[in-house]
Amino acid sequence: MHAIESPTVLHHRYQIVRLIGEGSTGRVYAALDLSLQTYVALKQLTRMGERHDRAFEREARILARLRHAGLPVVSDYFRDEYGTFLVMDLVAGDDLAELVAQHGALDERAALRIADQLLEILTYMHGQQPPVLHRAIKPHDIRLLADERVVLLDFGLASDRPAGASPATPSQSSLNPYSRSLWYAPPELLYRRPLDARSDLYALAATLYLLLTGQAPPSTGERAACLVAHQPDPLLLASALRPHVSAEVSEILAHALALSPDARTPSALAMRQALHNTPIGRHLWGQPAAPPAAPDITPRVVSTAIILLGIGLGVLLLLALLLAR
Repeated sequence: MHAIESPTVLHHRYQIVRLIGEGSTGRVYAALDLSLQTYVALKQLTRMGERHDRAFEREARILARLRHAGLPVVSDYFRDEYGTFLVMDLVAGDDLAELVAQHGALDERAALRIADQLLEILTYMHGQQPPVLHRAIKPHDIRLLADERVVLLDFGLASDRPAGASPATPSQSSLNPYSRSLWYAPPELLYRRPLDARSDLYALAATLYLLLTGQAPPSTGERAACLVAHQPDPLLLASALRPHVSAEVSEILAHALALSPDARTPSALAMRQALHNTPIGRHLWGQPAAPPAAPDITPRVVSTAIILLGIGLGVLLLLALLLAR
């Protein structure tokens, strides 16, 4: 299937402007919405077959109901002679992979500000009923806008499969099967095991590892091979590679990058709170919220004691009067 050339019009509405991205299973075009005179992104499914079409349509339905500033809005879904397409916001800005390639590792504060936004997005997604998993987080699909807001793109494929459900086959499970991103894939995805929120946290932590160190962590396959061979895990703490990374942040990333999901941080909210509780987190966002103070019951206790004492004295006085008669 060849790329669609400009100025082809799809669905009697969307005029192709240029190809802006291509992967093993799809292409993304910038296009002009002729009805609204606005620019949009068209995501084209290039894998043929009814099974892939159903999965793509399912992705469209899942994403269309999400509304968050850190996620692109999906506004349309259609099929025509050129294939099957999703229509969504066209998001400007550099992706994080380009950012690191051009400038090297980020300052820890800058990386943590990005992490905080991404964890807030994941908290929203995972809090849906049923939870929505991204399944393909990697630096190439995270855009940093001019105002420093972060947008998470290219769900691959987004899933609201209940936790613990049987995993899909690779062709069903992802429209972006980590072909260039093995360093960010959790082991359960590669080995076709059930995914849950902790799978997204692994991929996010691997992405943050790149931002903080300038290099991706060892791939799951490499780490698993060392484990089988009874060799040390080749994953080094981020602070061992870059002294500017604090020990506390390094430990949080290592925790989220555990090969076993049960050993990872349990949720995006928990990981976000952990980062807020580090020294640098407290500097960025202030002191963590203190647990609610126990109510002061002293006045109530004193008042109750006085009332009971008064009642007791009244009873004794009444008994004394009765005996005196």
